[in-house]
Amino acid sequence: MIIIGFGMVAKHFCDQFVKLGLMNKYELIIFSKEKHLAYDRVQLTTYARNKDFKSIQLSDEKWFKDNDIELRLGESIAQIEPKSKIVKTDSGQMYPYDELIFATGSSAFLPPIPGVEKKGVFTYRTIEDVDAIRTFSENKKTAVVVGGGLLGIEAADFLQAQGLETHIVEMADFLMPRQLTPEASERLKESIEQKGFTVHTGTASKEISGGETGLKIHFKNGESINCDLIVVSAGIRPNHQVAEKAKIDVSLGGGIICDDQLKTSEANVYAMGECVRHQNTVYGLVAPGYKMAEVLAANFSGQEKTFEGADTSTRLKLLGENVVSLGAALQPFKSLVYKDKTSYRMLNFDKKHLVGAIGIGEWSDLGRIQSAIENRMLVTDEEINSFLETGSFWNISDSVEKWPDETIICNCLKVSKGEIVQCFKTCNNNIDTLKKETGACTACGSCEGLIAQLAGKEVELRNKPNRGLLIFSSLCVVALAVIYFSPVYWNIDSYNSTSYKISQTLRSGLWRQITGFSILAFTLFAAAISLRKRFKFFRFGNYNLWRVSHAVFALISLIILMLHTGFNPGKNINAYLFWTFTTMNLFGVITGFTTSFEFYGTNRVAAFCRRWRRQITFIHFLVFWPIPVLITFHILQAYYFSL
Repeated sequence: MIIIGFGMVAKHFCDQFVKLGLMNKYELIIFSKEKHLAYDRVQLTTYARNKDFKSIQLSDEKWFKDNDIELRLGESIAQIEPKSKIVKTDSGQMYPYDELIFATGSSAFLPPIPGVEKKGVFTYRTIEDVDAIRTFSENKKTAVVVGGGLLGIEAADFLQAQGLETHIVEMADFLMPRQLTPEASERLKESIEQKGFTVHTGTASKEISGGETGLKIHFKNGESINCDLIVVSAGIRPNHQVAEKAKIDVSLGGGIICDDQLKTSEANVYAMGECVRHQNTVYGLVAPGYKMAEVLAANFSGQEKTFEGADTSTRLKLLGENVVSLGAALQPFKSLVYKDKTSYRMLNFDKKHLVGAIGIGEWSDLGRIQSAIENRMLVTDEEINSFLETGSFWNISDSVEKWPDETIICNCLKVSKGEIVQCFKTCNNNIDTLKKETGACTACGSCEGLIAQLAGKEVELRNKPNRGLLIFSSLCVVALAVIYFSPVYWNIDSYNSTSYKISQTLRSGLWRQITGFSILAFTLFAAAISLRKRFKFFRFGNYNLWRVSHAVFALISLIILMLHTGFNPGKNINAYLFWTFTTMNLFGVITGFTTSFEFYGTNRVAAFCRRWRRQITFIHFLVFWPIPVLITFHILQAYYFSL
């Protein structure tokens, strides 16, 4: 097995490689164009300040030798030949492989600004960048950072520590537009300016030229700044050049295209980290890369895991200031804001379910807030009022273990924290036993994170669509389309046609009874399944399986309805029953789609589904209620009044 690239994600893969015993199956060789061991890029500014590489180094060489992992530092791969399974280094040496993994990461993006190639213009991405900036900045006075994102602000911190007057220039109207709202960004800007930085927002760079002190950066609004050095931090671009040269599929927007198993378009070639484009997304954070590494290692060990995307929440400290963006913080939900002299806090609500948060400054109960977001916790009016008055929901610590016993953990079955704790005492924190005893975490599953915390375990946030429900909901759409738009099958003029003979058979009393009571039976089954989420005594079996079965029964009922009616709604009560039944199924289908996607990340589709699912489900139930009465009259008409 060969890995190209040796950063944080590759090191995490090595950890999983050893943990799963893969050294007994593969000989692992890692090639890296950098001469350093893997280091924590998130802590790059720490190295910039203390000049101590070991403070950010992730492990020493001995660890790799002890685990039989071969490192080829300072030796990059120039070419790969997927058909013959060979990699060629930049020195011309060739190595065979059975499995190949790209972990080439990304590079700093240099925007096409005239003069960006001049001496004194740097990027801020690697140890080499830091060393070059430190050397060049000696005896200099003024620096400009182009880019007001996470890394740009970190770079500004380093430059100011070097004794430079530092300007931060952001093209967007506010800082950190990928993580913050304009109001939150304004609070961060105030804090940054109080620390001696000059911030320019809504300012696009036009050109870099020679100036009085070495360089001069010109802006499109006509302004300019004379400076000694410029650091460009305008985003990243995936390193996919070697893959592209080997005819492996890459995106026009950058990144090696991978499926859910992180396979590329070539057999036995994979990718992980910032060089990956998965579901049209390139992740510029380390956490998704770690998740990719875990998925790949698990699959090489014989497990079957998929990468379905990752949460892009951020919790970090910028210039000594806590900056937080969690969950669906930027989605168009209803938001509440609390601010005082030292902090800014915004919460995003889907109705009364907490789905996102943004914070600037100290936030003592942030851990509990994050847990509540991950589980879409239902917040009470009292807690909302408390937040507006004090900036906090609770007067206790952020540990779920200290929540009041009466706090509802499982909202579906109304299981309290006290009940869960009591059950755990008797079953030694066994979650499977808890599910059997209380029903908690057996319905929608949104409480699994809180329950895992109480059990001292971790559970990943659900982040993928419900495929089974999605498939059968789609088939129901097809069935409804056939019912609504097909011609009436039994209106046949020729008595000698096969179609007429079939229709006569289906219209016979026996077949009418078989199809009619079959529809009734499947409808009752589907209705009974809805009890699974609402009553503790009805909790046997897997909830997701029951939910998919609900859609399966609906599909079968619609197919039988075609045979029972011949696509003819009939008149009077029969027509009312026909259209009520199909309308109920139509809203059931829409409910199926919204349920499938409501936990699919934090994109707009998921946000829309979370916002409207309950209303659509309510309509689905509402339309159902007349059906028992209409069926009763339909049966009476068929048996007592048909003659």
